[in-house]
Amino acid sequence: LQDNGIGRDDAAHLFALPALRHVRELDLSDNPLAAHGARALAESDVPRGLRALNLSGTRPGVPGVRALLAARGLNGLRALDLSDNALGPVAARAASGCAALRGLRCLSVAHNPLGDAGAEALA
Repeated sequence: LQDNGIGRDDAAHLFALPALRHVRELDLSDNPLAAHGARALAESDVPRGLRALNLSGTRPGVPGVRALLAARGLNGLRALDLSDNALGPVAARAASGCAALRGLRCLSVAHNPLGDAGAEALA
């Protein structure tokens, strides 16, 4: 679903589709989801079965990242791409403290202004 113009207003409808409950890999990169769209994803049943989630270039901001990290069922997630989202050290600290992400094998935060504090939080 990469770069399909899926915005905040479309997100809740999309994530309510029953077919998405069985998806294991979801690429939403380069869609203008913003915090509202990330929150709609977090509140849906979609995250429960995901193994890989690409949110590169979706601009969830810290509120969207926090909502996603609080989502039920992220324990099975193995790859998360949050690159190119203008996320700073606050988002990095939130991600580092998330117990549900301990099973991650790949976390991409490239092209974000994390700075030293963000890098240290993720180390």
